[in-house]
Amino acid sequence: MNISSYNITDVSYHYLGLRVLDGMPRTTTRTEQVEAVAKNIHKFVSDRNRRLMVAAPGTSFRGTGEKVCQELAHFRFVKAQGKSEGNRYCLTKSGRYVVDLLAAQNGGELQRLMAQAHLQTYENLRCVVQNHIIAGPVWRPVDVKKEQLWKDSYLQNLLEPTFGSEAGAIAAKIRDEYGEETPSKIRDALHSKAIEKLLPHQRMGVANFRGLCARLATLRLLNLRRASMNRCDFYKTYSPCVVDTPPYHWYTPLDVPLPDGETYRLLFCQPDMTDQANQDTLLDAIDNALTTLIPISGYYDIPDMRDAVCEALLIPEAAFDDGLNRLLDRAPSPLSVGFHYEKISANRKPLIRHQTNQLHNLIRRV
Repeated sequence: MNISSYNITDVSYHYLGLRVLDGMPRTTTRTEQVEAVAKNIHKFVSDRNRRLMVAAPGTSFRGTGEKVCQELAHFRFVKAQGKSEGNRYCLTKSGRYVVDLLAAQNGGELQRLMAQAHLQTYENLRCVVQNHIIAGPVWRPVDVKKEQLWKDSYLQNLLEPTFGSEAGAIAAKIRDEYGEETPSKIRDALHSKAIEKLLPHQRMGVANFRGLCARLATLRLLNLRRASMNRCDFYKTYSPCVVDTPPYHWYTPLDVPLPDGETYRLLFCQPDMTDQANQDTLLDAIDNALTTLIPISGYYDIPDMRDAVCEALLIPEAAFDDGLNRLLDRAPSPLSVGFHYEKISANRKPLIRHQTNQLHNLIRRV
């Protein structure tokens, strides 16, 4: 089965769906269930965006509610009752287990279980993760600058991180085919070429790939960072997971049963940031990043720091935030944080302090 719900960009939608379905009375109709899931997802995203001070969602999530319920059924966390009960959804034993994990705040087991469910159920999602691990990162240009298009080397520079010596020939073909198109159309063509290289046997559109990467980041199966090369800015996706030879001790084997009877195994990155030694490793990586990043008035950008440290340690972005929160909890803390409103955006998330919910996007060493 291939994933088709590209508008589900956060695994939290599934957790919300399970909680909503679990809390509704047995007399509720399926339509009422779906509407309640959509309403709660809308509230979740609206509250999150308000807290991050970014624009409110421009959708009601009505279609997303149905898609979430369908995917929960794909994962066998819920099942549809018979016609006599209006085909309403009810939790299975596995779904009840997830709800219990949520109640117990057992984040580690939840992360593994949900990652396994996605990898087991959706072949194209598994291919995206697997090919990132095998082939390495995917570079997609953030934008295409119209005033640069006249330069013969510009498109080649945008393709070079992904295609190397083949970039020149591919750039020439794109210039011939899309030379009169808008910069956004040319950017999408460049993205499409990168996706085709990653997934030579799968068909996936640019918007779908973008939405899938966002979801995989919340599953801790991919990281999405900003990077620069040849004076061009890129979105760079890579996996913190490995299939063998883990660089650190904090990897957990994740065995995924496949429909053909085979088992796909990867090593899932789960650093325990309550551990003092892991916090010290994170602090060392922060110190190393400080030597390469550029400060402004003595402070460094937390999203830039997150990008650098996660790639250096090959850890998920959420693990960095957890570890940084715990370093800030130390007394005295080796770090101090600040806030700059103009640096807030949906793609450059600030740190949210886990006790106060305060936002910070600046950091410095004490």
